[in-house]
Amino acid sequence: MTIAPPTISKTMNSTRFYLLLLLTVMATNGETGEVKFFNTQMGYGYIDRRGKPDVFVDFNAILNEGDESTQAFRKLKSGQKVEFDVVKEHGIYRAANVQVIP
Repeated sequence: MTIAPPTISKTMNSTRFYLLLLLTVMATNGETGEVKFFNTQMGYGYIDRRGKPDVFVDFNAILNEGDESTQAFRKLKSGQKVEFDVVKEHGIYRAANVQVIP
């Protein structure tokens, strides 16, 4: 799994662009883990990385298969195996590009 570098747009200022670029460079690609906990009502949870600190996961980080209009229904279940990238944001490790492993 790879992360495409951000592209600057007319609505994005240069500070935001460089912050996104920095987060992209800091990403660790292709980790796997197991969903430790996920609150579907609140839309967040944690992923167990076995031997490494757990990472926070937000429903926005879950990649949807198919239609983006179903964004509100992105959720995980405890015990699911997932593949994801890790980014450090404001001193916290977060999961990004989360995909369920069938």
